[in-house]
Amino acid sequence: MLAQGLAQLFQTKGYVDILAHLGYPLYLLYIIGVWKLLGVVAIVRPSDGPAALAGIARSDWGIVVFQTRRQKNH
Repeated sequence: MLAQGLAQLFQTKGYVDILAHLGYPLYLLYIIGVWKLLGVVAIVRPSDGPAALAGIARSDWGIVVFQTRRQKNH
């Protein structure tokens, strides 16, 4: 996810070609890349006390988001 987020953030040729083929604007790559990088940070960074949301650690939220995205692609 880290590598994909960076590749989307820097708009590598493969991702630009895919978005152009689908007809999406290129700024969408920045949005997706930033969210992926934030998800990686949420998984790597431990959550303590008030940072936990409803008793679920921030890393668990990040994993759920990535797993949901992965299931939609398959």
